[in-house]
Amino acid sequence: MKSSTGQINNNRNVENQPIPSEYFLSNHSNKHNHQLSEQPSSSHSNADLITDHLNQTKEPSNTTNGTPQRQWTINDFEIGAPLGRGRFGHVYCVREKKSKYIVALKAIIKDQISTPRLAKQLISEISIQSRLKHPNILRLYGFFHDDQRIFLLLEYAPGGELYRRMQKDKIIQENQAAGYVYQLCNALSYLHSKQIIHRDIKPENILIGVYGILKLADFGWSAESNQANKRTTLCGTLDYLAPEMLNGSGYDEKIDLWCLGIFTYEMIVGKPPFDSQNQQDTIRLIRTNQLSFPSTISNDARHLISQLIRPNPSDRMPLNQVIQHQWIIQYANIKSIDDNYQKVYKSTFYNSNT
Repeated sequence: MKSSTGQINNNRNVENQPIPSEYFLSNHSNKHNHQLSEQPSSSHSNADLITDHLNQTKEPSNTTNGTPQRQWTINDFEIGAPLGRGRFGHVYCVREKKSKYIVALKAIIKDQISTPRLAKQLISEISIQSRLKHPNILRLYGFFHDDQRIFLLLEYAPGGELYRRMQKDKIIQENQAAGYVYQLCNALSYLHSKQIIHRDIKPENILIGVYGILKLADFGWSAESNQANKRTTLCGTLDYLAPEMLNGSGYDEKIDLWCLGIFTYEMIVGKPPFDSQNQQDTIRLIRTNQLSFPSTISNDARHLISQLIRPNPSDRMPLNQVIQHQWIIQYANIKSIDDNYQKVYKSTFYNSNT
């Protein structure tokens, strides 16, 4: 499989590995990470780009009642089990000591931000995700940093990655898959209304939150885009790359429609539609759009997927039509999903200004 990096390799997903203790050594700890402190500080200038951005972002930030936003430190949290790791850092389940509220804490060692490009990418991820507030998008509640680390306070999704479930169950039944597509459409409609494209939709970046609500996560490749400002960066996961990205012809939010079709196919079939043994064959299949379906897939699902996985971006079914498609109407339990939305909206912490 192929991973979500600028340089495509053979590891689709970064596996969970032991997390070094230096990620959560407090400033007052008696332990010292001599190896870290003795490393050359060549990447500090790149990390400074990020911390300067965080400082500038937080200084004028106030809550709606006019009181200053709380300044967090690592000592405000009890560190729990590791949840996983990504391109920039490790993620822990933590509990805020005062409120006892559980969140996910992503810890990034500054020395790992090795290039200005990575620094700007992380700044973009924080800038975009911190201003998004939708029940189907993983919240970024806040951020803080110390001399060695940058911390992101993220919404905790107890159901974990959809990808992990698919590894176990192989496929998602169509009734549940349709519900996930319905929710993902709602998330993408919200993003696109703000002229933001995700660019890396895949099961690894879909989490399951409380009440079974889908959460779109990992905004590392997200970007602002519109018709007058098309993007040209080659990024994402090879199995999900759209033809216009491969061709370098420029793309907009319609690239997420292609990914939505690939995601739907992979859920109910168990693998992406253009999966092959090597990168060259995958690229050839994408460009020639050699799409086929197993006999076990319903006709309505085939029709919807075929309307999304189209070489010409203008021919792809828009999101407002996807949620009204017969497959969604027939298979998804929309009433139950909408009821769960109301439960989330009533959540005190969801509506807080942490």
